[in-house]
Amino acid sequence: RTIHSVCISPFVGLVPHPYSWLPNPDEVAEVVELPLSRLVEPGIRSVEDYRRPDGSVAHVTFYRVDHHVIWGATGSILDEFLHRMDLLR
Repeated sequence: RTIHSVCISPFVGLVPHPYSWLPNPDEVAEVVELPLSRLVEPGIRSVEDYRRPDGSVAHVTFYRVDHHVIWGATGSILDEFLHRMDLLR
């Protein structure tokens, strides 16, 4: 669950490339396509303290790739996936 108690069920699959994404603009700011190998490069992943609106502090994973910053629920999902695939050392 997210900090807002939203339950997310991620799925992993293969899609043909190139693919015409049709994201819901209310839920997706931008579709970022990049190889998984970029996410495991040195200096891309960091864990930082993030102050929530209620004043509590959470350790949040960030992935900074080029001009993209991936964090929050998406960053957590990617982090769990990369760990399960044994791609993070």
